[in-house]
Amino acid sequence: MTSLPSSYFGLFYPYNIFIAIVLVILFRILIWLYFPPKEPTQS
Repeated sequence: MTSLPSSYFGLFYPYNIFIAIVLVILFRILIWLYFPPKEPTQS
């Protein structure tokens, strides 16, 4: 059971980077939604 964490992180290492990038993008989108830029676009 001691070798489980190493193999887990070894397999899902690239996916963790991808998930981190997606989370950053989603977080920035939420910031843009709640705090729009200085020039608001009214449709």
